[in-house]
Amino acid sequence: MRPFPQAAIALLLCLLAPLLSWAQQIHCQPCGYNFGKVQIGDSSTYSFVLTNTGTRKTLKILSISEQGTAYSVGNLQLPVEVQPGASIEVPVTFTPTGKGETHGVLAITSNAPQSPLTLNVYGDGAGQSAPQVDLTWNSGGGDAAGYNIFRGNTHGGPYEQINSALDTNTNYTDYNVVAGATYYYVTTEVDTQGEQSGYSNEAEVTIPAD
Repeated sequence: MRPFPQAAIALLLCLLAPLLSWAQQIHCQPCGYNFGKVQIGDSSTYSFVLTNTGTRKTLKILSISEQGTAYSVGNLQLPVEVQPGASIEVPVTFTPTGKGETHGVLAITSNAPQSPLTLNVYGDGAGQSAPQVDLTWNSGGGDAAGYNIFRGNTHGGPYEQINSALDTNTNYTDYNVVAGATYYYVTTEVDTQGEQSGYSNEAEVTIPAD
């Protein structure tokens, strides 16, 4: 069998070089993430997994740049080395400051041939949920059948009953409240003979403004 000429061997190596270079890269799986709805003022974090797909060379992630003010990269000491076949996690946090959908881009710069690697993130800033008041109280003891809950707009009353049926639990959630308002709550206890006690101590609640 005739040996390959030197020119043919050189050509073959040139053809293989791009393939070897392509295999040695930082790979993301997935390369995008949708945080969905997150309330304004809250945060949600997701960690991207980056893998060195090569078998010989240690790659180094040099920097991460962010586009989109609602997105930030967590505590990651850069530069960081990624051994062949190894992976690292890149935590990304979405903190919406306004309502509506936003798009962000993270560019991962490394010494890999295909640098930079691009990660796409999406999120939807949602307004604060409707306000509510969660009430709890202690039972007066005895043969209590249930409780009635009253609410007023001024200290000391007058009060209006807000439960439509006798509440058998020692807790109640009032959903019919307005941000910025102050309410005054009292409860009464009803025994098994249907007799109702006097008002409990008054509880004052101020709903935070939007």
